[in-house]
Amino acid sequence: MSGVGWSPHDPVLCEPVMDLLVHDLSGSYLDATAGGGGHTQALLRRLNENGRVIALDRDSDAIRQLKQRFESDSRVTVVHSPFGELDQVGEIFDHLPLAGVLFDYGVSSHMLDVGERGFSHREEGPLDMRMDRRSGLTAADVVNEYDLHRLVKILSQYGEEPRSKKVARSLVEARPVHTTTELANVLRQAVPQRDEAKTVARVFQAIRIEVNGELDEIKDALPLAEQRLAIGGRIVCMAYHSLEDRIVKRYFAQQSRDCFCDPHQPFCTCGGENATLKPITRKAIQADDAEIAKNVRARSVRVRAAERIR
Repeated sequence: MSGVGWSPHDPVLCEPVMDLLVHDLSGSYLDATAGGGGHTQALLRRLNENGRVIALDRDSDAIRQLKQRFESDSRVTVVHSPFGELDQVGEIFDHLPLAGVLFDYGVSSHMLDVGERGFSHREEGPLDMRMDRRSGLTAADVVNEYDLHRLVKILSQYGEEPRSKKVARSLVEARPVHTTTELANVLRQAVPQRDEAKTVARVFQAIRIEVNGELDEIKDALPLAEQRLAIGGRIVCMAYHSLEDRIVKRYFAQQSRDCFCDPHQPFCTCGGENATLKPITRKAIQADDAEIAKNVRARSVRVRAAERIR
């Protein structure tokens, strides 16, 4: 890690998120994407002396920061793990059932700020993009080794890039690509000037999602989190693009259905009481102009919450 430290800041929509999440002041909560500890700190401010927070993150830089920040607070347990493996985190079992689980998806501000992590096209660095640097696949592997068909697929699916074929072909022709700024320049040359910024953002997002298996991890983690909640416990999810938000929206809708029978059959045969979650947010909560002025990252956030009822 470079000498760049974590800049203290309030997370996006911090107080509204805490209002949705915290209902038991003595409960145990999982901050499943703890990062620099902003949400963990906000939880501690809400909870009483009996409340507990498990601060989990897959990034070793974040783990060092969390341990340093909360070393004197016995209410916090710091765990180094991806949130898609909640069934393998022994520390959670000491605090079951959980009163709440918070997911703040996507890349942290710190990762974007540190060039050597390779997440930002604004900072020159190696093509890395691994949230957990213990894992093998890097952005360099994706950019320089994936065949054309595979590149087109991830740019289309994970970046929703409308020129995925043209952009993928440009990447293949430019190989080898070594740095983030090299990659950004190749992308800019592949599209009209008016579309450069959006294409760069989409492609960096797509490669990052592929490297870290982000969407599969969200799909894996939601049922694992639900299973660890107390009745009345809550899941709050903060998504930053439509792919993340769609997974959460569909999961909450699926788990809040009472009847799973074919709607065309004349009567219910499944018993009609299958819902395990009740959505708390009727639709996704978004940041207002004041919040966006404080933190530009808030512009794209979508917050959804649900409560376990069965």
